[in-house]
Amino acid sequence: MGSGGNRYGAGRPAHNVKAESVPRVDVRIWARSAYFDRASYFAWGWNRGGVQSGNINVQSSPDSAALIYRIKDLYNEEWREVQQIVAIVRTACNYGGNRKWFQCPICHQRCEVLYLRAYRFACRKCQRIAYTSQSGGPLDRLMGRSHKLKRRIADGRPEGMRWATYERICAEVNTIEELVNRHFAARCAALSALLMCAK
Repeated sequence: MGSGGNRYGAGRPAHNVKAESVPRVDVRIWARSAYFDRASYFAWGWNRGGVQSGNINVQSSPDSAALIYRIKDLYNEEWREVQQIVAIVRTACNYGGNRKWFQCPICHQRCEVLYLRAYRFACRKCQRIAYTSQSGGPLDRLMGRSHKLKRRIADGRPEGMRWATYERICAEVNTIEELVNRHFAARCAALSALLMCAK
């Protein structure tokens, strides 16, 4: 078995780390592969810079997923195997079928992604994990939101998207761009005034 269970600190995580740097498992990906429709056993891994950085084994069933991985003990540097059982929760969809969720082992809330930190998998909130985009200011977050929306409609209205949704996205992009333009205009005016005073 690989080193997917690298240790990230003992006990409750004490500070925020970035989600992009922590191994994660996503229930949506596994559900698309029908791993929860029957008993399954499979391996799952992560890559960093094109090199495998770790992996786990998973034993899934319609109502749970057993995450089997290795962690290195802080004190004696020895590896030990851990098995963590995560419940699978289902919610009904409007047009039939159901949606699968992980139930966080710590707070028991539904979540789509679990992160490996401090010996265990748990939701982002319990693991005190932040997204890189949250490190920026309000303007950075606005621009990030605008870029994300633009990617959704880069080639026009995607097939299957309602016209009302498409028009709402277009309107939100326009609103954000107007706010960003106002912000830059205000900054330019303030800089010009500062330069005038310095003369």
